[in-house]
Amino acid sequence: MNIKINKYSGCNLNGHRLVFKTVCYKFEYEEDKRILDIILARGYDLAAKVNPATANYGDMNRLPERIKRNCVAGILAEYCWKHFINKRAKSEIVLETEFSGASKQIDLTTKNTNKKIEVRSSFPRNGIEFALFNHKFQFDVLGPYFNTVKPQEIQKDYYVRTLYPYDSKCIFQCINTSIEVFLTGGATWGMMFDPRISKIKNLIPDDEIIDHARKSMYKVVPLSLACDTISIVDMIIKEGIKGDIGL
Repeated sequence: MNIKINKYSGCNLNGHRLVFKTVCYKFEYEEDKRILDIILARGYDLAAKVNPATANYGDMNRLPERIKRNCVAGILAEYCWKHFINKRAKSEIVLETEFSGASKQIDLTTKNTNKKIEVRSSFPRNGIEFALFNHKFQFDVLGPYFNTVKPQEIQKDYYVRTLYPYDSKCIFQCINTSIEVFLTGGATWGMMFDPRISKIKNLIPDDEIIDHARKSMYKVVPLSLACDTISIVDMIIKEGIKGDIGL
């Protein structure tokens, strides 16, 4: 497993030039087989839980492929965010949460202060720089959603983004050879309700794991207006340990 901080330069949606730092995790299956096999197993287990009709392992091949892909991508994204936050904090300050229903996205939480972190993934086939700075098709940090079935979801303290720069259909092929995972910034709850930087979008997220997914209205912050990865991680660490982050 190789970890690298990448810097991307461009103009945000307000025309201001900036440098956006991401963190890239690169896994080689031959070297990282133990970790990747665990992530695959956990992803398949999650897929079975969100699809109870095919929950028995003998029926795993009948699960919709999209759900399996999204669950595995989500588990891998969660692992990388947890690993990097704890590595940078030099302490285990972030833990995984238990699955409690198909409508609940993959989350992390800070151990001491119970701050909630939502992890969302997307697959920008045109690459990371495109996702960060293309003014027309720029990707977003996804925040809370609203719809007619579930008027409002539980508030999270932080929303973080993971990008896989290839078609989602390739994820299993990549995991079984070589895969790059980009931790690509985030936003706070307060940023989601700041009209200077947030928007409302009607969409179905790329990483939706519910079989009957429907469009919902989401609060979002475009990536070029969000915190970069190092900034949002340092915020989480500071809140998580309530003191000097010791970096």
